[in-house]
Amino acid sequence: PLGMMLGRHTADICISEWKRYRGGRVGEIWLDQSGLGNFQMLPVLKDIPKCSPVWVGQRIYFTSDHAEGRPANIFSCNLKGEDLQQHTHDNKGFYARDLSTDGETIVYHAGGSLYAYSIAEDTVTELGTR
Repeated sequence: PLGMMLGRHTADICISEWKRYRGGRVGEIWLDQSGLGNFQMLPVLKDIPKCSPVWVGQRIYFTSDHAEGRPANIFSCNLKGEDLQQHTHDNKGFYARDLSTDGETIVYHAGGSLYAYSIAEDTVTELGTR
């Protein structure tokens, strides 16, 4: 991406310790698509936790416990904060945490296991650990 992204209260701790928190310290994602310092807050899921944001192509991916009664999963929206999509479902009952990406795959952990989410294939693979 050409621009910059800032997260306010988007550290992973917000989801794991404040399940379904809806108060004033909920995560916000701000984008400057031009790289000129003109940041705009994404209106996606206002007042709902958003953590570990990563910018890939024309979408922002993040974790959220938005789905009622479910642990945090990976969601994304377009650069206007619209077209919300859920990409992971359940992770064996554990919260998806600490997203990292190379621009093609998002790696995260949940319940002591590592996972790779393929953006192009929209699939999740559990990674073996030694």
